[in-house]
Amino acid sequence: MTLEDLGNIGELVSAIAVVISLVYLARQIHYNTAQLGQNTETVRAATELDAARLIADFSAWFAERPDIVEIWRKGLTSEEMSPEEGIRFYPILMNLFLRLEGLFHQVRRGFLSEDSWAAWDGVILFYVAQPSVLRWWRDKPPPFPFSSEFVKHVDQLIEDNVEKLDGSSSA
Repeated sequence: MTLEDLGNIGELVSAIAVVISLVYLARQIHYNTAQLGQNTETVRAATELDAARLIADFSAWFAERPDIVEIWRKGLTSEEMSPEEGIRFYPILMNLFLRLEGLFHQVRRGFLSEDSWAAWDGVILFYVAQPSVLRWWRDKPPPFPFSSEFVKHVDQLIEDNVEKLDGSSSA
């Protein structure tokens, strides 16, 4: 066997080793991609659960505070409120809309499904259909801590549904 024959055998062994390495890497990439997909679905499921929990906690807060229920009812029905009740009504709205904004950003990041978000858009639309809430949203009193992206989204929702908002003019 000549030195050239040994070189050819070495090249053949190297080529086989490269092919084996490529097959191994392809399998690892496939496994990692599948694992990433499973992790993404786990995060989405956890976010869907957290979304439900956020709103459930908001609702539970009402069950624990009958005084808040009365302020909320008056605020949503535009019934006359005392100055103190009015001062308490707007932070309740802020609390609700901050929760909704958090969900909005989870959708934008891909952690909450668009399908789930459609229901939350319905919730936003329900509340902005209440004259006092619509007035609060349009006036955007300071401090108004919402992101410009969320404000734009809600304003667009209002504009797209202005005829459903009992004759309100567009934002």
